[in-house]
Amino acid sequence: MEAENAELKRQVRLLRESSSGRYDSGNAGHSHKTSGNALATTGDSGILSPGRRGKRFAYVTLAYDEPGSTKYLWSILPIARALQKLSSFPLIVLTNSTYFSDGTPVEPALRVLNAYVVPVHKITRQKKTKFAFSSWNVAFWKLQIWNLTQYEKLIWLDSDSIIYRGMDWLFTRNGMWAQRDDWFCKLHQPKVCSGIMLLYPNISDYEGMLAFDAKSPNLNHGDQQLISEYFSKVRGTKVQLLDDVDASFGQCLGRAPSPYRNSDGSAVRGIWSTPSFVHKSGGWGDTDNNAYNNVCFSHNMSRQYYILAGLTINVCHYHPLGAYWRALFCEATALAGVAGLYEVAAFCSDDCWYLGGEMGCRPVTTSSDYNPMSSLSGMPEPEMELALDVAAGSSGGGGELAE
Repeated sequence: MEAENAELKRQVRLLRESSSGRYDSGNAGHSHKTSGNALATTGDSGILSPGRRGKRFAYVTLAYDEPGSTKYLWSILPIARALQKLSSFPLIVLTNSTYFSDGTPVEPALRVLNAYVVPVHKITRQKKTKFAFSSWNVAFWKLQIWNLTQYEKLIWLDSDSIIYRGMDWLFTRNGMWAQRDDWFCKLHQPKVCSGIMLLYPNISDYEGMLAFDAKSPNLNHGDQQLISEYFSKVRGTKVQLLDDVDASFGQCLGRAPSPYRNSDGSAVRGIWSTPSFVHKSGGWGDTDNNAYNNVCFSHNMSRQYYILAGLTINVCHYHPLGAYWRALFCEATALAGVAGLYEVAAFCSDDCWYLGGEMGCRPVTTSSDYNPMSSLSGMPEPEMELALDVAAGSSGGGGELAE
């Protein structure tokens, strides 16, 4: 552990020394001198680092948070760290956040991770049709990435995802590409999911999509339906779909066909098909609009605690990418200089996460004393607490009988 910490400190020093040469602050648009969260309303997007190969390619994501929150800002840190390891190109972060909760400025902190801030702009739809989920209203703002015309190609990444293998090869493909919309893991599904997309910035396409949205009556499935239908119906160029082994939802891990085969053509036993891009970790409940559908790509440990037969386990110990996401998050926070925050320090403490052996960390079992062969179901800790509160309330409180 001491050797790992020393290596991280060395990387911090080297990256901070070199980062000033990778960013032209004079062209960065807004200076972000205000504190907290500020939504951009004017100004250009800035010309940012094109990447080490000299091509005008970049990855891009969105981290919009309500005032006082940094939930989505935290989630892009492991993405930035993964790309720093696996890619030759930078990450653009559309955000309204200017400071982390400890007062650390966002721009220089992300710069150390080869990620660059661009102000996010609110996009107001011209019609009152509602999307199926309220969170898609902010996701709709990703359309503004088509205005980043200083880039030839961009790869969009949803902030609730992670990169597991290199994805730079996608820049070499022609046309638009996207993840398949396969929430229920049926494989080879024909619809577009905009969790990851290869796209070509073009202002006329941005304006065209807004106009298409305004006049189309049945676009209630978010930006991905709009993007798919606009390019197929208006531009005449369908969005092509990535293989399931290239991009998939986390709850579908192990379902994609594996390239690893025995001499007789049979698949090698085990999970040998983890996708390059994993969209959400999955989690308890398995529904679209669920607080637990991304439980392991988060540093919120309360949702990772699962109570079964009176014992508590951390379910992300059992997830194939749980420790991977955590390692990236903890490396990123150390490099960015925000590892000292209590919630971060607790999550990144091995004693806390693996054993619960520190103040404020719930003790967890790592054995199978809960009887894994039993059909008994458990509950995530927040749900268990809620159930106990409801049960206490139903007793009438203070010994009174409930009616």
